[in-house]
Amino acid sequence: MAMVSTMTARYGDEALSSTIVSAKDLPITRAIAQKLEKAQLKNWVSAGKTADDVFKAQNSPHTRTTAEGLQEKLWLSNKVSPDDAFKLLNLEKDGRHVLESPALNTWISYVSKLNKNRDDDFTVIAKLKDVLGSDMELARALRSSTSQASMTMKSFQELQFKQWVQRGVDPKWLSMKGYDPAKDAGVLLAFHDYYVARVAIAY
Repeated sequence: MAMVSTMTARYGDEALSSTIVSAKDLPITRAIAQKLEKAQLKNWVSAGKTADDVFKAQNSPHTRTTAEGLQEKLWLSNKVSPDDAFKLLNLEKDGRHVLESPALNTWISYVSKLNKNRDDDFTVIAKLKDVLGSDMELARALRSSTSQASMTMKSFQELQFKQWVQRGVDPKWLSMKGYDPAKDAGVLLAFHDYYVARVAIAY
């Protein structure tokens, strides 16, 4: 879009990004703002912007949204692995608090785009399980997040339950594993409800 090149030359990337972010908040200008944003991202990629350029841009609140979009494009074009993206976002340092990290949504968004043609992709679940230590530790953490009305975490808990079912796990088997009822009641009940609703009326 020639308009983006003209506006960038006149106002600079940061000012243009700030304008785009503001325009996206208004229904009457949202459509054109989205087109401008896509064009700006394309221009940045064509100009050979590096990952360092992206991270510098992210230090400005006005350019963070656009910079994150460019970061995803750079990673996708270079086929950055989910593990490497996880490290680049410093999520490994968050350890057991990884679900609370703002960067987690960036990583989830990237993995979703990278694996968009794969059905029932468990990449996110597998990585989070590795970080937290076990299936049940992840289930507890996701359950705690869902209690705070996090729809993203709720969807991942359901994905984890789906993986359990594919492995042949059922509520009876899970209840015999010796988990602490006081500690794990929420997970056990949630899996029971999932299993009954999606796998069997009674087991």
